[in-house]
Amino acid sequence: MRGTVTDSFIPPDPAATSAVPVYRRTDDEQAYRAGILEVLRLARHEIRIVDLTLESMGLESAIAAAAIDAQLATHPGLNLRIALHEPAWLLQRAPRLAALRLRAGHRIEVRQMPDHLRHLADSHLLADGCQGIRRFHQDHARAAISIDHPADIAPWWSRFEALWEECQALPASEFHGL
Repeated sequence: MRGTVTDSFIPPDPAATSAVPVYRRTDDEQAYRAGILEVLRLARHEIRIVDLTLESMGLESAIAAAAIDAQLATHPGLNLRIALHEPAWLLQRAPRLAALRLRAGHRIEVRQMPDHLRHLADSHLLADGCQGIRRFHQDHARAAISIDHPADIAPWWSRFEALWEECQALPASEFHGL
């Protein structure tokens, strides 16, 4: 079925990109969250997120939730795939994200990582196979941002796919008590 989260998005060929790649590192929370917004606003087809709970990414903030909502409205083929260690925060304490899930639930899929993957301490938010931000450890704000750089993103894009296959889907009815 076209337009569903289960569609496979094929990232662009690195040779086909015309933009000048950007790579930079951040060391503070403010720059990390600004990088998340930057990547969100560039997404057109698919956003892939791996995180402990989503809380530290700031996606529940008004500005981030509005950015996701605007991208979903502007790009009807955009889908989100989110893999979490612990979904409780998202399910119980994220009303803006729950509202997004109500409006665009067919385009947002959330899965929980199995116990044997709990040792993974990094987080990443990737878009379209050519941009992303990767936090090296969930306890630290150090991160790297790559824009228009498919070669940088390719290993994390593939890693997400492998993680995704091991994760268990969360039913839409679990969001915000629905």
